[in-house]
Amino acid sequence: GIQSTSSPVPMRTAITLIFTSLALTEALLVASEAAAKPVAAPLLQLRGGLGGVDPSAVASAALTLSAINSAYISLAPEPACKAYGMASPTLMQEWIVENMGFLLVGLTLAGFKALAGDDAAQCTAYGLIPPLVGTVKGLLNGVAGKCGVPETGNYLNGGIMVASIVSLLGGFGDSALIMKGVAGWWLLNGVGMFLAADKVAGAYGLKEVDPKLNVLFKGFGGFLSNFGALVLGLASGLPPAKAIGLANVPSLLVQLDGNFVTKDSIEVLGLAAGPQYFWLLVGASVVAFTTL
Repeated sequence: GIQSTSSPVPMRTAITLIFTSLALTEALLVASEAAAKPVAAPLLQLRGGLGGVDPSAVASAALTLSAINSAYISLAPEPACKAYGMASPTLMQEWIVENMGFLLVGLTLAGFKALAGDDAAQCTAYGLIPPLVGTVKGLLNGVAGKCGVPETGNYLNGGIMVASIVSLLGGFGDSALIMKGVAGWWLLNGVGMFLAADKVAGAYGLKEVDPKLNVLFKGFGGFLSNFGALVLGLASGLPPAKAIGLANVPSLLVQLDGNFVTKDSIEVLGLAAGPQYFWLLVGASVVAFTTL
């Protein structure tokens, strides 16, 4: 497991998180499949989706917005931070936002390929390339060291992504099992960051997590969980639009928490309310029109 010199995550906690993550996502998949059966929703079967709207068209429109947003925050993290309301972002904050961008680029790429009818294994493999690029960029520029974080986590995640890409594109091993392993790993980290950001950060060697960084890690956890949910949906044979819809659920929950429950996105991190409400509306619409 991942070791930390400060606050390691106990093995039992890690195992509990990964199985909880998988169980929750599998439950969403089962419920979604049940709702789509002709007996349960004959009207939706005839009309194509909620309100007669084509789920694939909604998914494609959402991916287009994500493509624009992901390109912006991955290529220009500092201006992106300021555009979203973070007045004086630190290097660590910019690095996290940049990696969110690379994850979103990967999710968008995988989603578009899935909608085009490509094989689920290929969609996953190509989706892993952008976050791998982000990881390599961080390693080459020594960003982790500048932020006081050991490089171990980057090498670990980079190795997992390389092995997964090679296996899935080369046809080595059980592709469904590999995809579910990738999904489980992202969900483990994503759910862990949302529930206990300081513990997961400590497992990667970060000794201190201030309140702003804690909120940002929760958001990063949402992005990781989005990717995990998409991969698990594709691996489970869900229609691409439905898998994309489910992939919006984690971040939607994080935003609802940050804006209306703990309110830490605005009160602690200082994010502007406007962009938050816009993406809340987008996420809720995608989930509704692709999964119901």
